Amino acid sequence: MRATTSTSATSSKRYFEISDYLGHDPNPLLKGHWFGKAAHLLGLEGEVDKQAFDRLVDNEHPATGERLTQRMHAGRRVGTDFTLSAPKSVSLLWAESRDDDILKAVQQAAFKTVDEFEKDCDRD
Repeated sequence: MRATTSTSATSSKRYFEISDYLGHDPNPLLKGHWFGKAAHLLGLEGEVDKQAFDRLVDNEHPATGERLTQRMHAGRRVGTDFTLSAPKSVSLLWAESRDDDILKAVQQAAFKTVDEFEKDCDRD
């Protein structure tokens, strides 16, 4: 896992435009999807779309455009990108076979991992 924190809304928006997993690959399994408690609370579901992403980066509710936090200061943390990667051998096997069952298994493992992260962060 790799965690990358962004403090630039402009850079985050540009990353969305050029990243391969946020909408440019024709295989729907490779596109980003909203999931997790925060997405649920914000009413986000399905494929990640640029307008909702940009609003979040700008500290706005994706549906209403209302500000999400009380304060907004220069140099704020725009977001953190957690990248969960399968072992290289799994990636190569999928690249060679294009077997979507492999991709689905990797995604299920990623979703389970995020579920575990959320449990550790839950303050209820």
